Amino acid sequence: MSISSYLRSLMGNETPKISAARGGAISTPVKVNSTIVVRPEAAKKVARASGRDVYLNDDFDFGRFTTCLTATKSPLEVSDKDRSRVAIISDNKGASCTDIIIVNSEKINDPDLKSSMMDLRQRLVNYREKENLIVGHEPKWMRAHSGVQIEKIYNRYESTSDSQVVEVAGAEQQQAEKKIEAILVAGIEMKCSDIHIEIRNSSPSIRFRVNGDLVRYEHAHDFQKLVTLSKVCFQTMCEMKGASYMPGSTGHRAILDRPLTIDGAIRPARLRFQSISHGAHTDDMHDLVLRVLPVESMEKSIPLVDLGYEPDQARLIDDSVREANGVICFAGTTGSGKSTSIASCVVGYGEHHTLNGVCTKKIITVEDPIEFEFSIATQVAIPEASEDETLKEQRYSAPIADALRSDPDLMMISEVREKAAAGAMKKAVLSGHPCMTTVHAQSAIGAGERLEDIGIPLETLGSPDFINIFIFQGLAQLLCSGCKLTESELRIAGDEKRITAYDRIINECKESGIDLDRQSHRFRNYDGCKACSVHSPGVAGRTVVAEIFKPDLHAKTLIRKRELVELQKYWLDPDGLGGMSFRAHAFLKIERGLIDPIVVSDDWGKLNNV
Repeated sequence: MSISSYLRSLMGNETPKISAARGGAISTPVKVNSTIVVRPEAAKKVARASGRDVYLNDDFDFGRFTTCLTATKSPLEVSDKDRSRVAIISDNKGASCTDIIIVNSEKINDPDLKSSMMDLRQRLVNYREKENLIVGHEPKWMRAHSGVQIEKIYNRYESTSDSQVVEVAGAEQQQAEKKIEAILVAGIEMKCSDIHIEIRNSSPSIRFRVNGDLVRYEHAHDFQKLVTLSKVCFQTMCEMKGASYMPGSTGHRAILDRPLTIDGAIRPARLRFQSISHGAHTDDMHDLVLRVLPVESMEKSIPLVDLGYEPDQARLIDDSVREANGVICFAGTTGSGKSTSIASCVVGYGEHHTLNGVCTKKIITVEDPIEFEFSIATQVAIPEASEDETLKEQRYSAPIADALRSDPDLMMISEVREKAAAGAMKKAVLSGHPCMTTVHAQSAIGAGERLEDIGIPLETLGSPDFINIFIFQGLAQLLCSGCKLTESELRIAGDEKRITAYDRIINECKESGIDLDRQSHRFRNYDGCKACSVHSPGVAGRTVVAEIFKPDLHAKTLIRKRELVELQKYWLDPDGLGGMSFRAHAFLKIERGLIDPIVVSDDWGKLNNV
């Protein structure tokens, strides 16, 4: 049976023909129209064709393929049985990546090979859609002459991973750990939310995100030393490693827990490790992003008005938390403060149900990873990620099922981003268990669309008791009260770029019939003062800007019918739900002189779209 015939049976349709490109040498397959053209320029004699088959030869150039995705501890790790008959190699070039599935010719007649390969191909498609946002990804296929070739592939990539641990051993490793600790301490002391280590052949840098801005920490770095830092950080300092570390590749994730001397005292620190490749050719160039996670225990709720919510908004959320039914969903982009807000609500629920110093309700959280610690709750950590579809489903469903059997009064699922989590939350709510959660979305109503996108049907979202409230929030820079500028001071300073931007805002609002109280507007002073941080001059911190959508029965009917335009109108109509949009809330804070209209417009778009 030829590999092409096998693929036809696997895919259920005619496999594209394979032809040689000009020049005679056969190389990496590239799909052109309905034909796979094997281009000679991509590599040196990487395969030969016989009829419709593309074979792997011993002189295959593996140089451009940085990863074996099916190797041990790799994203698509396979069973021992499948290791003898298939391997997937990849150049890991993000959205333009090339993946090749290499099948052992000697195993082509195995009775279960078809189902096994269908499952593996689907895992690869799902992996690329999740990691690189590639929809409909199609891998290339090749045929190995024997199991010996397959074995050599695994030996090549797994021995490479082992050597990477060895090459940063001893004194070099100790120096790298000290440097990483110094970077972490500096970032945490500056109260940054993220640490960006940008590893480049030229102009590598380390930057911290402070109050929403990326601030340079250091610029002049040796490229190879930064590569070593990245390896040591993942391989020796992190826990929960999911794969062998390949510098320059995308998708390494882990948790780093480490005590550090911060502001003169030893404190625990927790960071989330994420790598992403850079450039058309990897060459070990990549970004390492470390998100600083909270490690302190939240024993007392933070009043929502202190975070930046309006008193009416805070009351609406607090009432919904006390009702404790359906889904209470916080939405926002990455770094929008969702975790702090939902944690405060969890603690607030416990405070409301405390009698004589004892919480009378059972609160269970299911988190990935655990961030704030609560003495009033049982906190369950989601197991380490797996690309196996069955294991992925169990990763969420099993802990949530265990929680449901543990007599909870309230559940909190830290984030819903996959169908498995959405399905598990749906089961929890439909079985009568109120649930708090977060999603990544662009608006309060958009949070419902996001839940639909990841598997909860509109019929469920629009049912009378499923959704309690949607809260969408972002964080705006809070101006330093000691040095913020008036409009006249801004114009005297002569910053033409900012003056032009502000004049544009004024004209756009006039055209839309929006009256501005320009006397109350204030602007960031980038020179700063003694009251604000030298690392974030003119900024005193960040404040929540939010919109809240608490649907009534009519709104839920519109959700079921997917009449989203009418839903938006009904939500904002004073005779309907009388909601306040995100930009309307931003306007309130601009008119109070709390946030800079120019910065808000740059971050969130035109202000006349209220």
